[in-house]
Amino acid sequence: MEIAGLAAILMAIAVLLVVVSAVQPLARRLELSETVLLAVAGIVIGGTADLVLRNTHLEMFSGAAETLLDFPLNSEAFLLIFLPILVFQGALGIDVRRLAHETATVLLLAVVAVAVSTATIGFALYPFAGVPLVVCLLLGSIVATTDPSAVAGIFKEIGAASRLTRLVEGEALLNDAAAISIFTILLGSITTHHKIMLGGAMLEFLVSFIGALIIGIVFGRLTLMMIPALGAAPAAEVTLTVALPYLSYIVCDEFLGFSGVVATAASGLTISIYGPSTFRPQTWRFLNELWQQLVFWAGSLVFVLASMLVPRLLVGMTRWDCVLILLAAGAGLLARGAVVFGMLPILAATKLSPPVPT
Repeated sequence: MEIAGLAAILMAIAVLLVVVSAVQPLARRLELSETVLLAVAGIVIGGTADLVLRNTHLEMFSGAAETLLDFPLNSEAFLLIFLPILVFQGALGIDVRRLAHETATVLLLAVVAVAVSTATIGFALYPFAGVPLVVCLLLGSIVATTDPSAVAGIFKEIGAASRLTRLVEGEALLNDAAAISIFTILLGSITTHHKIMLGGAMLEFLVSFIGALIIGIVFGRLTLMMIPALGAAPAAEVTLTVALPYLSYIVCDEFLGFSGVVATAASGLTISIYGPSTFRPQTWRFLNELWQQLVFWAGSLVFVLASMLVPRLLVGMTRWDCVLILLAAGAGLLARGAVVFGMLPILAATKLSPPVPT
């Protein structure tokens, strides 16, 4: 009997959650990053599902395999469902007062480094890729950001200074926003066939960033103002925080044309600053535990679902594609190295930020 429709989708999600639950303890035992192991698990699942579809003797499993490979979530749904959760919890877990002393460093890593990486990757690929420069830059904006969870995990394993973890977590709040803003500008240029004017693009980026920052703070403050009116109802108070990131993200992204990621981060930072003095201690503790669980589900499913597509994407891949991938990776590392080792010392020399040890 073949499972189809909504039952097949729910079954696929349930199976993926079982896989996710097994990956965390296995990663600790093997001393590997959870995100790396999740990606490997997703590739294995995707490869197995593809083999099932190609094998006529396994037709009874073809429905489940097709559901996994053609999961009914497009890229927009991925962003709307998962991104607000990941960004909001990242902001909620940050010590804003400590991070305030690192503002210049975080902005350099999150905004300048992403822009430099985008440009470096794009110009490195342009002579060899056989596509317009704006398309190469578009790819650069997609791969220019770092994976903070994997980096933070490595820092904990090697006993790195807590300040480094704080810098990476602070960068993680804004680097996706910077990359998505750059991506949107480049994509608009491609779809409308208009050339990008650097001055106009920078102005558009600043307006989107600052406007979203204001909206996120306002939404966060309004949420905090509503808490006393709920009459000490913990479930209702926590539910408001679940609604907040989606309201911030969708209002800015869909209605105002600002960065939804920045708005969500700003609302999360606002709750992080004023939440402990607004919520009762036991409610605040439960709120943080709930958000940690939500982000575990969301982050794990994103990695597994994305990596499941890898085997199918590799079909028809050529040696030249491998060369281009290595070229993009090398250019990205070179750009990051130039920012970290070239620009961070300048910030320290100008007293804009405390020095970061080599």
